[in-house]
Amino acid sequence: MSAATTEIVPAAEVPKDASPFFVDLKYPGHWLAHPELHPASTAMQAEVLRRLEAFGCVDTPELKHIFQNLDIAGYAGFSHPSYSYDHLLVYAVGLTTWIGWDDEQVETLGKSITDCSPESISAACQQLEPVLRALEGLDRVEQRKCKWSRAWGWVGDEYERLGASPAFRATAAKSMRQWVLEAVQEAARQKWGREEVAKLPWSFFWGQRIVTIGMPLTCILLERSVGIELPERLRDTPEYRTMVECSAALVLIANELVSWPKEELNGWQNLLAVHRMLGMSRTRRDTMEAMMRYHDEAVRQYDEAAQRLLASELVVGGNWQQLLGLWAQALRHCASG
Repeated sequence: MSAATTEIVPAAEVPKDASPFFVDLKYPGHWLAHPELHPASTAMQAEVLRRLEAFGCVDTPELKHIFQNLDIAGYAGFSHPSYSYDHLLVYAVGLTTWIGWDDEQVETLGKSITDCSPESISAACQQLEPVLRALEGLDRVEQRKCKWSRAWGWVGDEYERLGASPAFRATAAKSMRQWVLEAVQEAARQKWGREEVAKLPWSFFWGQRIVTIGMPLTCILLERSVGIELPERLRDTPEYRTMVECSAALVLIANELVSWPKEELNGWQNLLAVHRMLGMSRTRRDTMEAMMRYHDEAVRQYDEAAQRLLASELVVGGNWQQLLGLWAQALRHCASG
């Protein structure tokens, strides 16, 4: 794939004889939130930016540009249309911190790796470990040293203040470690050409992007938004894993479809470009149509898995079924918002 094959032009300059292709991502009615957006989303966005300033995370022109151009109210508000403001805020600070940290430190570190050996990847991940320890609440001293540690440390502390257990923080940090590993590898392999990509199956790239889109950890954070912490016996079920993978698939498909032209111009191997590199589709239209089929299948599989999990004998006692249903719905809102 060559960057020269893509050109971004203003809508008014698109040739009249161009053949448009409309991306049509559909969701059943029960996937949509009512209300769609948390009523305090706009005020929350301003508060998120103030807190990031206080942590020292807006200390370069690049980060200021990133944060000022994010739709924080949208990507947090759609996931929390009716939950508490405190949970909306901590979730939004976490996701926004994540975006800045990834852009400035994680992705940059991955791109600096000259080879993709396990030793090089491990050494890079180790450099990021202090931030993960701050999220987990294991290193209070470190939280005062680094802006990203201060931000992630606050996120962990705030979840704990709102009722999360130390075990929840450990689970979140474990998930983030997996994300760091895959994100560093993903950034490191951006130097790969078609021949190197062709040595690995589609399942490798798909599975890696399922993790790096961030939904496995997001699913865990959303547990606290509805007032639960899922036991490991539920997280170990095929139904839970299917729900996480399908919600991640929905987010990444929408993201890859929208960002493909821009990422190709910037030299980033979008998942859709990999689909074509592996010969799984011949034209751009073929690729996008394939992604829309994946999308529809993910919606169907998610609903079926959610229904099975809610009917499971593991979901017994108290109001577990109701809270688990709220969590499943929160994932729907997050994936479709």
